[in-house]
Amino acid sequence: FDLDAVGDAGVTGVRAVLTYETPEKTTITVDGLDEGEPAGGGANPVILRSGTCDEPKDIVFELEKLSGATSETTVELALTALLNGSYNIQVGLPDRPDDVVACGDVPQEVAES
Repeated sequence: FDLDAVGDAGVTGVRAVLTYETPEKTTITVDGLDEGEPAGGGANPVILRSGTCDEPKDIVFELEKLSGATSETTVELALTALLNGSYNIQVGLPDRPDDVVACGDVPQEVAES
């Protein structure tokens, strides 16, 4: 799924892929932010939060930082929980992690465990 630019960051092409690993684990891969883009230039923090991009809530996991163009993290959360819950993925600025430059709501799908 795609992550949308936030504010005037001007980032494009950022996306996330959720991959089933085990019944209790999911790998989250975020890519598409190049170091040449205005929000690049360093390791961008990536965060999985509960809630939506419009109404973010608690941090669930701090994912591997985007270093280069890819972040890949395996989390202790079932894919079905991610798809049936309310979560979003945020990418922040390297020097100001609370300044979000891209965000995407995890698509809600009815998934069976």
